[in-house]
Amino acid sequence: MGPRGTVKATKTTKAVQPATGATLENLPELLRALLAADNDVRGKAEATLKVLGKDPLIVPALLHHLRSDGDGQVRQLAAVVLKRRILGQWSKLPRATHDTIKDMLLDGIVKEPLGLVRRSIADVVSKVAKATVPMGHWNQLPEFLAQCTQSPEEAHRDVAFVIFASLTETIVAVMTQHFATLGGLFQNGLSDASLKVRVAALKAVLALVSNMTGEATEISIVKGLVPHILATARNAVAAGEEENAGLAYEVLDELIESQPAALAGHIPDVVHFCVEMAQAPSLSTVTRRRALDVVSFLARHRPKALLRAKLVQPLLRVLCPLCGEPKEAELAGEDDVDADAEEEMQVQTVAARLVDLLALKVPAKHVLPEVLAFAGPAILSPDP
Repeated sequence: MGPRGTVKATKTTKAVQPATGATLENLPELLRALLAADNDVRGKAEATLKVLGKDPLIVPALLHHLRSDGDGQVRQLAAVVLKRRILGQWSKLPRATHDTIKDMLLDGIVKEPLGLVRRSIADVVSKVAKATVPMGHWNQLPEFLAQCTQSPEEAHRDVAFVIFASLTETIVAVMTQHFATLGGLFQNGLSDASLKVRVAALKAVLALVSNMTGEATEISIVKGLVPHILATARNAVAAGEEENAGLAYEVLDELIESQPAALAGHIPDVVHFCVEMAQAPSLSTVTRRRALDVVSFLARHRPKALLRAKLVQPLLRVLCPLCGEPKEAELAGEDDVDADAEEEMQVQTVAARLVDLLALKVPAKHVLPEVLAFAGPAILSPDP
């Protein structure tokens, strides 16, 4: 301890200085330095790249190494850094350079052998597209993506829908007259032989329905996608990819709330799908509960649709037994939840609340007889 009245010195973190005299020619070494285990080496490389990043020519330089370096990790890092820098320097580059960059990015989408790097190139494409497509400066991109969706290569079809998902808001805004084309591409994607491509297409569909204007032609096109959305979700569940099946719930929630006309004629199929998921004890609590959440959303916002489809009584015949199903000791997929929160997440709790909701939203004659028919024998059952 120091003498009384003195203040103990504290360590201060010294700012990392960039490498002296570094130029864009040193870019390969700097990208490799970012992979170093030594914090000081990485810090100096980051500081140097920050300085070099003020030069617009860093964009074509990074793109060159993204497309030509033999080390996949270096190509990946080049893509990550390029994504951060490209829009800030875009307006400072000549139009001819813009065209070269766009051509090289699309070429990379097709020819890059590593999936992780290809996805990172797709992220760069999305960045550039959001700044160029709305102004009509990259009209070739939608056509290129459409061609990729028809490629015999799974990787090309997958990455095309990944880009579509990130760009749907941008593309729909300038391609209203081509909405049918997008709908056709997405329908093909949802029917693809590859589950990976089908899931990527489902993500693109979610983006599409989130940006619909509600015009009659759009409604008709999305309506045709609903059976494929449900089929893709079922296939994902069968393959053990419940998280991806959850995308279908998000699409259905969006349609129920914003574009209910797109579900016309499909309400029985949607409810049957959700009931099928909710009744499957092999599925996680989260998946089963989310299925009931969709039906709850439908009951809250479109109860007449359930009545017209004569679905209320069949629903209650499923929900009442679910209310009495033994509760899980621990919720699968949920961490750090207290007892009260766990109770809220149980399938049984959601099912009981859905019964209450139906009782509030539809006439009692459709609810009470079914509930009493279940409750009478249940009360007399010796099983507590």
